[in-house]
Amino acid sequence: MSINVGEEIVSEYLRYIKSCDFVEKNLHFPDSQGELDVLGINLEKKIIYACEVAIHIRGLQYVKNIGGKNSINNKNKIKEKFIRDKEFLKRYFSGYKHVYMFWSPVVGKGRNQEGQLKEAVNELKNEHDIDIELIINQKFLECIEELRKYAGKQKNNIDTPITRFLQIEEHLKRTRRHKNKGGKL
Repeated sequence: MSINVGEEIVSEYLRYIKSCDFVEKNLHFPDSQGELDVLGINLEKKIIYACEVAIHIRGLQYVKNIGGKNSINNKNKIKEKFIRDKEFLKRYFSGYKHVYMFWSPVVGKGRNQEGQLKEAVNELKNEHDIDIELIINQKFLECIEELRKYAGKQKNNIDTPITRFLQIEEHLKRTRRHKNKGGKL
């Protein structure tokens, strides 16, 4: 099984920044087809995070094959995902505050990616009472930086790959700065 780096970043953000006690990736729905990319549970605050993750480097590209031709289907696919997520959370986590997040590092203006995403978010809010927090483009990068700062402050080894990498990177930066100021290693 290959690692989805985007889902790993989101998982570790939920674990370390949002203080989730449990984080699950690719959670298959028991009663319907589909899955939730990342689910995080903060037991103390009784918050559950439902995160859909799209790591498309060329921009948001959910497609649907219609008559042998691929057609961009961002709006409908995003709506389908969050409607299923809401049904799942409502059924199994009714006592929790539900936070819905959509994570994607690249959502461009071309091919109406940004427009379709905004339409999906507005329709989900108006028709299904689902508020989506968008973690896209610059905000996605800011969350990685937040995770990086957290990792850089940790003294013990971190056992998750992405955050451990960020911790090592921050340590190397500090070592280089110290050495450049004339310090000895």
